[in-house]
Amino acid sequence: MRYQVSNSKDPNTVELKYTDRDGAVDKTKLNIFEDGSDEEFLKLVKEFQNHVDTYRIWEDEHAAHSIYKNFRRCLAGSARDLWDQIIDDGQEERDELVYGEHLIEFTKEVSGNGAVRNQKKYLTTTSKPEKMSVKQWISRIKNINSYIPFMKAEASAMPERDLINDVITPNIPTAWEMHYHLQNLHLKTRIRDIIEPLTVIEEQVKKQASLAQQQSQTNNRNLKNPCKLHNGSHEWDDCCKNPKNAKNNEKDTKTSNGHGKTEHNGRSREQRPTERNSRRSRTPARSRSSSHARYSSDSEGYEHNCIAEKASTKENEERTQSSEILIALPNAENSKKYTTYLGLINSGSSGSLLSSSLIENTNFNVEKQKKPTKWDTATGVLLTKGRATIEALSLPQFTRKRQVSSTFHLFEKRKDDKYDIILSRDFLQAIGLVIDYSASQFTWDNISVAMVPSGYWMKEKITSVAITWNKPIEEANNEMPLTEILPAEYKPVNIEDVVKQQTHLSVEEQEQLQIVLFEYQDLFKGQCRKYNGDPVSLELIPGSKPYYGKPFSIPKA
Repeated sequence: MRYQVSNSKDPNTVELKYTDRDGAVDKTKLNIFEDGSDEEFLKLVKEFQNHVDTYRIWEDEHAAHSIYKNFRRCLAGSARDLWDQIIDDGQEERDELVYGEHLIEFTKEVSGNGAVRNQKKYLTTTSKPEKMSVKQWISRIKNINSYIPFMKAEASAMPERDLINDVITPNIPTAWEMHYHLQNLHLKTRIRDIIEPLTVIEEQVKKQASLAQQQSQTNNRNLKNPCKLHNGSHEWDDCCKNPKNAKNNEKDTKTSNGHGKTEHNGRSREQRPTERNSRRSRTPARSRSSSHARYSSDSEGYEHNCIAEKASTKENEERTQSSEILIALPNAENSKKYTTYLGLINSGSSGSLLSSSLIENTNFNVEKQKKPTKWDTATGVLLTKGRATIEALSLPQFTRKRQVSSTFHLFEKRKDDKYDIILSRDFLQAIGLVIDYSASQFTWDNISVAMVPSGYWMKEKITSVAITWNKPIEEANNEMPLTEILPAEYKPVNIEDVVKQQTHLSVEEQEQLQIVLFEYQDLFKGQCRKYNGDPVSLELIPGSKPYYGKPFSIPKA
């Protein structure tokens, strides 16, 4: 069974009638199965079983004859022939137990031996279809899961907690993961508790994608010759796939190997010795961010730090998660109000950087340097002339109840610079923040946060997070007052009123629900009774340990 269901012609149906003791006649229509899919077959088995259980047909005098005859009417062609072969086993007496054995053998022949294993594997490994809404997807999951008990003897459907942990959580779109985990939806135990939040997340992501597409189309209108290979995201003259650019790159390579007789990529003669030293200091295995190389340039009198971060193309940025992160800085020293900024985690640098404009006209202590420091980045050279220590800065995506302090090198932010803050190895090692690229997440203080694609943090999103962080912790905690625990009160439930409230069900479905509820009406009498069944025990996996994580508040993003 798959999520996508192909449209088929209206199948032939059979009508089953049941007359109760009062002479009332109920009719049930079922589709005839001949040579369809496994889902069509299991749907027939399930609906026929519901018909038998609803009207308690096995309690009738000639129940076996009626059930065998009516189930055969629901089959046609090769399926009916197979059923006839299975029940032709020479047994004269047929009862509910024998019928169950025949049905299990019949299901095994139709669906195969590994039906349960294959179906569960499909559910746990298949991502949410892009064109299917949240409600449609979860409805299909629950529907397919309900067929599992009919595939094999002693097979059981997956409980809702397992559906959330093993089916829904690992298969949601990547763009949803941060919102999903921030709202602790992966910790829910009932599917109905996650449908509405997931629907809201779906609408938000679609809206953001639509705005980004509109912005991209607006930008493309200004291009003279858009690149058709990459959906017009840049000029064809600048594309790395342009054969002309490939030839130019070969010329630049030959020029750079010309023993320093010509300039490299248009750089001045004074810069070439510095570049050669930088290349010697790099390790042979060139990672995305190599370790920093510190040395002095006598010609210019600067202490020079090289952050060799290779600029990724726009195409790669769309496929991979970025190291963007939100950072909340106090508006002044000892201030309780914060401003949230977009930053970048760069483990290839030894020192963290901060835009000097963020602390202008504040009382932060700034230590000026006699000797400026140069930082060579993928976007250009950043020049720092001082340092500042920021106390009580926070990371909004993790928790607001813990603040850290760090020293930053101050740089002058240019128009083309995207980030106000760059967190480097000194900061990451000091607070113990771990970057897990294989899982696409950051982990700090036992709290994991999913990475997001570049461009995810739009101005509106950052502002929504900042609103929460401008409130004192005590005020934020008081936004959700504790509910008074009242004594338990038991009252009888009016089953007919409950059924009428289920307006999403058809009249026929409401009648079926009412029959089931009346069958177990002892449960709704409003009386607290003692459980007299067998003792219940929980078997734990050998060697398993209880999970513990520090509590943390969730930003209102």
